[in-house]
Amino acid sequence: MNLLSNMTKMSKWKEKKSVGKNKRILIGMTAIIMIVMVIILFNGSLFKRIPNVQKPISVRTKKVCNISTLKTVDENKVNDDQPAFSPSDCSFSSYQPIIISELDRASCKRVSQYFIKDKNYVYKQQYDPGSSDYSSYIILKEANSDTFENLKFGYFKDKTHIFYDTGEGYVIVKKVDVNSTQILSTHYIKDRNGIYFSQLYKSSEIVPLTGFDIDTFKPIQNTQNYEQYFKDKKGIYYNRDLGVLSPESSKIQGADIHSFIVLPQYLLAKDRNNVYYEGKIVPDIDAQTFEVLDGGYYKDAYGVYVRGFTPLPNSDPCTFQLIGYKNQYEWLGYAKDVNQVYYRDSIVEGADPATFQAKEPEQGVYGGFDKYFQYQGKYRINK
Repeated sequence: MNLLSNMTKMSKWKEKKSVGKNKRILIGMTAIIMIVMVIILFNGSLFKRIPNVQKPISVRTKKVCNISTLKTVDENKVNDDQPAFSPSDCSFSSYQPIIISELDRASCKRVSQYFIKDKNYVYKQQYDPGSSDYSSYIILKEANSDTFENLKFGYFKDKTHIFYDTGEGYVIVKKVDVNSTQILSTHYIKDRNGIYFSQLYKSSEIVPLTGFDIDTFKPIQNTQNYEQYFKDKKGIYYNRDLGVLSPESSKIQGADIHSFIVLPQYLLAKDRNNVYYEGKIVPDIDAQTFEVLDGGYYKDAYGVYVRGFTPLPNSDPCTFQLIGYKNQYEWLGYAKDVNQVYYRDSIVEGADPATFQAKEPEQGVYGGFDKYFQYQGKYRINK
């Protein structure tokens, strides 16, 4: 009897233990299901909060106002940062006058900022691009003074040589045809035989480029250091590393050759269809009306944007203006349109755009005021 009783107790204990285990499993599964349902219910909003997401152009309202349309650019007029000088100025500037003992003043002529010639020689002022030492000069013994001329971007030529100014010296460009050489930019030159990448300020050799059309290849630039975009009759190209180009790796697919221009901001360009940054399409921007503004702003017919192409909410491109802007160093950071006032990339909450004015900074703090309140930066201060 005792044996039977013990077996019965053991059986009930195992049954009770099994029921408890099942309950724990059920409670755990229920908790997991509830967590999943909460995440689904809120659509993952805790993990997907991206402020100020721009709507596609197709669902935004286009403003009809005086916004520029696509412009052309004269690619033959590139600012190569050459200071103005008089051809009759036959002296090199420095802290102390540099006396050129060999100079024949009756025949002397200024060629560029750092080059002077006379009937006998070509003289080059030595300078260190990384310092203010401009205290000496040298004579280009290989140069023919009668035919010596300034090309641009630091390149010069005579009847037999192409020269490059390295600052503290010069090099003769080798393996090019002098009579057909064209200086395209600081780093790119071509002749009738080919196109070349140049880093002559640190290397004595130029590197041939292949695969491009020689006759139509050229940089698309409006400033000396904007050398990332190129074109030939076959397409538009972007050079990400400012080095050796190849048509296969550099071509911007779909870019329009005839309307492509660079814009007055580094790495930014557009054609009739798209705006490009670093050679890539910027989505949801109207290229036909896109403009680069002062103060780090852009606009198109749909709105105003800050750097990174982030839209300013509820902005009006037709009435947007900078307040008191003189230049990037003399601007207090304020802008406005008919709807609101902005401090750089932030809205000045509650400010009245009709009466808002900027005032000079007090103790380094930028400020502004309207008929109701005063402001410091984007924050309101009670009168």
